[in-house]
Amino acid sequence: MYRTLQTSHTNHLLAAVAPLDDGYHFMFTSRSARTKTTEEQVRFQHRFSADELRALRDLIDLQLRTT
Repeated sequence: MYRTLQTSHTNHLLAAVAPLDDGYHFMFTSRSARTKTTEEQVRFQHRFSADELRALRDLIDLQLRTT
C-alpha cells in the first residue's frame, strides 16, 4: 500500500508499507515531476514491527494534537 504525501511542481513524495513475514517494510520514495520517467528514488526504508509502526503513528498523532 502506498500514498502520495506531497506534490509540488518539482517532485512527489510517496510513502509505502508492505507486509513481510516478520514485520513491515516501510519506505519513503520521491519521483521527479519534471522528467517523463516514473523512476522513484528511495529516500528511506526500514523493516518495522507492528508495535514500532503503532508507536510512530502514536507519536505523529500526539504531535498533531498539540499543534
